Amino acid sequence: MNYDDLCECYHLSSSVLGELESCGLFESKGQSAEGGDFSREDVCYLKRLFTLKEAGIEADVIKEIMDLEKNGKGTVPRRLLLLEKQRKKKMTRLRYYQQSVDRLDYLIRELRKA
Repeated sequence: MNYDDLCECYHLSSSVLGELESCGLFESKGQSAEGGDFSREDVCYLKRLFTLKEAGIEADVIKEIMDLEKNGKGTVPRRLLLLEKQRKKKMTRLRYYQQSVDRLDYLIRELRKA
């Protein structure tokens, strides 16, 4: 898969890949818009990286998870812990937003009664 295919497949601009590189999350190893193919391993790595990014995980946590991944299966418990912690944060935010929506719904119902 070349650079353009990668960007098209994941609906990314080249600036997003550049951002991931500048954060130290990905190194294109010379692949550029002008040419060069990404290995299957690169694509699988990027799939996981994009999934974490799309899940709204902070860059430093993504970097920690991906660095741990490079160290092998022995890091699975630590990666699970990090992911579960991120999930808990997201669920807390979700509950907060749900409460906000519920309050707005209440106000809307009250106004409609008036």
